[in-house]
Amino acid sequence: MNSLRLSSCMGDHADSFCCAVTACLEAELSIPTEYVNNISWQEREHLFDLELIQICWMCGWPYVIKADRPDPKVELLVVPVPSGERYAGRPIYFSDVVVRSASPYRTFSDLCRGAGGPIMNHVHIRATIWFATISPVPVSGRGISNGW
Repeated sequence: MNSLRLSSCMGDHADSFCCAVTACLEAELSIPTEYVNNISWQEREHLFDLELIQICWMCGWPYVIKADRPDPKVELLVVPVPSGERYAGRPIYFSDVVVRSASPYRTFSDLCRGAGGPIMNHVHIRATIWFATISPVPVSGRGISNGW
């Protein structure tokens, strides 16, 4: 390998960390590296899919979609292990659904029945709701630190 291209499909807040990791890899591996962030995240993901970017930070959902293909071209390098009791020292990903205290929604099943039309448009939430239909989970009514 003559050079290593890295990028992120995360928010701009991750760029400084990703740039630092890129510089660290260049120093440790003694090969040229480039952090690609001057194009949209969609273009970065496309370049990653074309194998023109070798390492890419991305959320769990796009990774799972890519890894579940019959001939996957992705390999998991690392996953974050957040601090906090909730995570039990493991790389667990949570999607929290928050409703107002006055809301009539108390379980994921309530959300699935909705109030006339789609109330969620995020695929993580839809997947969470699908899992909850197997065993409805009550809304806790309390805040929990995310542990980051």
